[in-house]
Amino acid sequence: MTRYFDGARAVLNIGLIASLLLVGASTLQAQDKATVFGQMQNLAQQILALKATASNPAVAAQVEDLRNQYTVLSDQIGGQDPFGLRNGFVPSRHSGAKAAGSQKAAPPAPGTGTATTTNYANNTPTAIPDSGATSSDIIVSSSDTFLLDVDLNLDITHTWNADLNITLTSPAGTTAIISTANGGSNDDVFSGSLIDDFATELITDTTYADGVPATPLVPEGALAAFFGEDPNGTWTLAISDNATQDTGDINSWSLDLTTLGGDAEATVDGNFANNTVTAIPDSGQVSVDVDVSGAGDYLCDLNLTTNITHTWNADLNISLTSPAGTTTAISTANGGSNDDVFAGTVWDDNGPETATDNTYADGVPATSLIPEGALGAFIGEDPNGTWTMTISDNAAQDTGDINSWSLDVTTCSAGGGFGQTPFDIAIPTLGEWGLLALLLALGTAGVMFIRRR
Repeated sequence: MTRYFDGARAVLNIGLIASLLLVGASTLQAQDKATVFGQMQNLAQQILALKATASNPAVAAQVEDLRNQYTVLSDQIGGQDPFGLRNGFVPSRHSGAKAAGSQKAAPPAPGTGTATTTNYANNTPTAIPDSGATSSDIIVSSSDTFLLDVDLNLDITHTWNADLNITLTSPAGTTAIISTANGGSNDDVFSGSLIDDFATELITDTTYADGVPATPLVPEGALAAFFGEDPNGTWTLAISDNATQDTGDINSWSLDLTTLGGDAEATVDGNFANNTVTAIPDSGQVSVDVDVSGAGDYLCDLNLTTNITHTWNADLNISLTSPAGTTTAISTANGGSNDDVFAGTVWDDNGPETATDNTYADGVPATSLIPEGALGAFIGEDPNGTWTMTISDNAAQDTGDINSWSLDVTTCSAGGGFGQTPFDIAIPTLGEWGLLALLLALGTAGVMFIRRR
């Protein structure tokens, strides 16, 4: 009997030790991910501290070594770039500078309306003060009063583009965030850039190269925030330089405004939801669908609501694809190490804060965010059909679920007087009997006229 208890005690001890080892390994993995973030932060501080003397070859080599260490750590956590330095130092995917406006796109006019695109420019150079702010205006005067689309063309030279915050404000007072601290240490990456909701490269995620303009780019905010406004009045491009030692100029900038001659009537088509819980596989990918039916055929506004729980939200890349096949990025590696920050988030081009700049808190859902891409990329499409949200988990150790998600769909149609000219009036057609009746009526009227005379 004693041997039996001794053997049972040995088995129990072995099981207890194994359990402790497993818990310890799991804790160590979680600590490792947090440790990597701390190491990246330390490297980022060292790189920025060397900024003033980066033109020195020896210092440049030191910065390059620190950058390589940063990239290795970034790869360990699925390519996350919490301090915005990775893309500032790797070769560009762009083959060279592209003419601003060469790839701009705009949605078609709804219904029978006619869209007109007009360019408005400011070619007066304006200096960007070191650690200061400046602005430049364009005055728009048009007979059209409904704004369908905005494209922004930039020619900005600066020797450290991550110093810059750029915004665009409409005559109505709406402000869209164009860029906050993007471009790394590279020079002149916005000196020939088209900013367009319909572009495919995100200004927050594109790979920049020194002296090479990046174009076209999706802004950090969304230009669709201006949809439906009256474009007439003063537009303001504002730039703040948030660090010392580097300066630059707004050489010129312009707006391509696509407007409508009349108005458009909006219809809220409703909320379309998927309430089936779907697991997000660790270091894997999952796609879920929502079917939209009975809506109008011209999408003019779309909001996405997500209830996603996950224990390390920066692991996640989230995208949305329309029935037409257009895909926009919702979030790429945002939210840091915090839990469940997208568990009740409304993604809206008119939201109060961008996904990239929001301050997240552990276990606290961000209630409303501007997606990293632009939901305005779907404007003009037929929303009816299957929409797909895709989520990829890009690092191990943390998992989560898509508890539910939904779309709020608003469509537009030609409004009263929309696109009307005297030639738009419908003229009734006459068949054979109608023509005979008209001739008889004219003949009778003629006879009566002659008799009266």
